[in-house]
Amino acid sequence: MGIFLTGSRTIWVLTLVSVIWWWKDKGEVFKNIFWWVILCLGLMVLVFKIVDFNYPINNFLGGWDENGLVKRGQLNLAALEMIKSSPVFGVGAGNFLVNLPEFQKNNQIFWLQPVHNIFLLLISEVGLLGIGILVWFLGNWWAKKRPEKIFWWMLGVIVLSGMVDHYWLTLPQNMWLLALVVGMAVE
Repeated sequence: MGIFLTGSRTIWVLTLVSVIWWWKDKGEVFKNIFWWVILCLGLMVLVFKIVDFNYPINNFLGGWDENGLVKRGQLNLAALEMIKSSPVFGVGAGNFLVNLPEFQKNNQIFWLQPVHNIFLLLISEVGLLGIGILVWFLGNWWAKKRPEKIFWWMLGVIVLSGMVDHYWLTLPQNMWLLALVVGMAVE
């Protein structure tokens, strides 16, 4: 239910793909689960249509406005401008929002949000030097321990969802979850 209430279409798709991939080797069980998933998705669409008749869905699920892609594109451009202005050291960890108004002066729509891409957010905040140090530590860790298959699944979900949203680096709940995933790999 928590995944559904996130309102994140990316997480919905990644969850569905993960469940189908996990159950694909289960033979006959997969066929039954697959039809249950299709039934649940159909019921979700039906409920959305019934609710949407009286109350627009976008009143309940944020971030689905008509200018969403334009806003995200402008945030990406602002992040690239920040990277260009300070490529080595970045603008400082946690300082993306502080510097955002300076890089969105000419935009028609101003959106005070972090860039919806964890890679652009990291590079704009800590620069190439910070990314280099992070890669060096990860390389040393990788040389000492090779994580299990489940870690790669979790990392894949984090990377794919992180390409379209910022919450892995900005929301406490997701930072804790990220620490848990990394801790499982280091164990």
